[in-house]
Amino acid sequence: MKGYFKYAALAIALAAICSCASKNKGHDYPYTPVAFTSVEVSDAFWGQRLKASREVTIPLAFSKCEETGRYENFVQAAQQMASSENLGFRVGGLPFDDTDVYKTIEGASYILQTYPDPKLEAYIDSVLVIVAAAQEPDGRGRHRPLQGNRKAQLP
Repeated sequence: MKGYFKYAALAIALAAICSCASKNKGHDYPYTPVAFTSVEVSDAFWGQRLKASREVTIPLAFSKCEETGRYENFVQAAQQMASSENLGFRVGGLPFDDTDVYKTIEGASYILQTYPDPKLEAYIDSVLVIVAAAQEPDGRGRHRPLQGNRKAQLP
């Protein structure tokens, strides 16, 4: 009987909390969310950082992906997937190097939403062609060729 009262009291308390929360819904936060594409950052601090990201960080990240062979892993995986025999490719770099490519594309895509740049967009498209070539029909990325198998290995 004692346990019954605990559960009844808990149920009543939860009902009261839910009732209060639904009455004040939307009235306790005075701000309306906006899409990030509707925000223009022009102050000296954040404006400079966005400019540095567009002009230095993103181009540097893409160049590092090129010079460290991150794209080549995708190219080799695509070639291996297209072949019926083992081409003997060895994956270069670390097992998570593919994520650098994905994250750089993501960051650059966000920048493109607020600062359109046809040259950057064309470059991203060229990288996406490389990445897409190393994907299975179900959409999974396969950038790590298996030894002795024509399919590629999941990371």
